[in-house]
Amino acid sequence: EIADLGERYGQLCAMVTHMLAGRDQMPKEMMDSDVVYQLVRTLGLLRVKGDFALSQLLQLASGDELEWNVEADVIEAALDALEMIGAPALNPCFDFVRYSTRDEARDDLMEVLGVIGRGAPEVFDYLVTQFLQTSWENDKLRYAYPLALLQDERAIPLLADALGDPAAEEDDWRELLYALEELNVPYTIDQRKRSVTIPDYGTIQNVLPKGWQPYVSADDDALEMADGLTDVDAQSDEADEWGGMQPITYDAQGVPRCPDCGSR
Repeated sequence: EIADLGERYGQLCAMVTHMLAGRDQMPKEMMDSDVVYQLVRTLGLLRVKGDFALSQLLQLASGDELEWNVEADVIEAALDALEMIGAPALNPCFDFVRYSTRDEARDDLMEVLGVIGRGAPEVFDYLVTQFLQTSWENDKLRYAYPLALLQDERAIPLLADALGDPAAEEDDWRELLYALEELNVPYTIDQRKRSVTIPDYGTIQNVLPKGWQPYVSADDDALEMADGLTDVDAQSDEADEWGGMQPITYDAQGVPRCPDCGSR
């Protein structure tokens, strides 16, 4: 019975792979982006390991299509599928990141590499080298979050050191703090002193511009409500009901507070 299941699994993997590979030869009405999306998701769920299937996923994840533009949801599904497949996808993803000159696709696949490359010394060494040797002007920042995704604590002092780099700018600080959050590193912000304090590392002085405020995360319901309140068509009724919207205030540590009662 197990052998029979294995045979059927192999047949299903081959069928889905060949359907995806033959998408350019099929009429668009039969192979639209929704069908391609489902095929890509299926390859990820099946954890297909074959080189041919991986090449198809990599082609879609990088948006590299000759006959038609790849829809954003198909690209996202291909990236997710490569993450689900894991270790077998490591080498082709790593090769693409190292040798491709297509920046947007490299950035997407670097985040995949940050997940499937956990524990791989060559991936950590590569991202560290790129992060340290690339200038801010040449987009050093693109390596920060993938480096954090590796969940290797050795990245913490590298990211913290970069916060104190005089050449770093506001967007750089935000992304570096975001990367530290990915590594579960707590930090406190002193807006008055324009400093960031990281436990077991120290305080980095004069790294934040005056009046700097961190981005505030919100759940989907809160974001939907905010969108509704700021929509021109919704302002009159909903804003009256909710009392309007006021800017969030921040205390000296950068913690967001209610402008009315001061609660977190």
